Amino acid sequence: EHFWLNEGWTVWLERRIEAKMHGETWYAFSSLEANDSLQEAVSRYGDSHNFTKLVPTLRDIDPDDAFSCIPYEKGFQFIHFLGEVIGSKAFPEYVTAYIGEFKMKTLTSDEFKAFTISWCGGRGVDLSAVDWDEWLHAPGMPPVRLSLANVEGERAKELAAQWLRPQSEMDPSGCPEGAAAGAPQGWRHQHWLVFFGCLSSEIDSEPSHALSLERLLRMDEAYGFSASRNAEVRFRWQRLCIKLRADFIVPQVVDFLKSQGRMKFVRPLFRELNAWPEHAHVATQTFEEWGGNYHPIARKMLAQDLAASA
Repeated sequence: EHFWLNEGWTVWLERRIEAKMHGETWYAFSSLEANDSLQEAVSRYGDSHNFTKLVPTLRDIDPDDAFSCIPYEKGFQFIHFLGEVIGSKAFPEYVTAYIGEFKMKTLTSDEFKAFTISWCGGRGVDLSAVDWDEWLHAPGMPPVRLSLANVEGERAKELAAQWLRPQSEMDPSGCPEGAAAGAPQGWRHQHWLVFFGCLSSEIDSEPSHALSLERLLRMDEAYGFSASRNAEVRFRWQRLCIKLRADFIVPQVVDFLKSQGRMKFVRPLFRELNAWPEHAHVATQTFEEWGGNYHPIARKMLAQDLAASA
């Protein structure tokens, strides 16, 4: 029930390290990109579901059933929010004190709350903006939205917009006018994740979207998505292709499912492949052949996913 205390802090620290290495814009970029995954998880459960709480009630419930990105990303957003409330000067001192107090120990969310209130109270830090019950026990998305400037994300959105132009604005090869082959200078894999997210959102919201099978193929030729060995890029690319019912992607999905065991990758791909009527048998056949190679928890959750949609 207090899993977020481990994973929320871990994600926060990971992003602070990334900011030190690549600049503050990357902290914002990673945080906002991951917020889309959080929204997807909350939407899948339903925004009033117990499992969308930061501290879910797990009495008589298998904790594996509650596993998702929610404790990671909703937990991160709570830590980030506390950092804003406590202030950039005092927060590093608070983090050091927190680690010193609880290192080599286990703790609950109530103990975390009590420590934070006590530490801040002793230093005159006003925590009146923190609605503890809403953050810890209310279902759904975080009560306070991230307010970060997404400079890097805008670059990815601009490129996505070029690929969503009408056919009349594309060059003879089917690519956007002036678009160069290969990733734009300075891009990392996170840019592609936002790029795919924009295209996917367009498919969901605009029935007459400009994305076609032919355009997907031109995109793959320009950027080499199918040849990528980056798991995050392969995952998002394959989900986009499944959404557009691009048959050429199915062997790539099967190959990925047989080379990757993380639930964040395999569960959505199995679910979405299984929901594609023409290829649902590929999902079940792949699981029957390969399921024994997955971690027992992943194997259990995948079996439930496939059974639920049968």
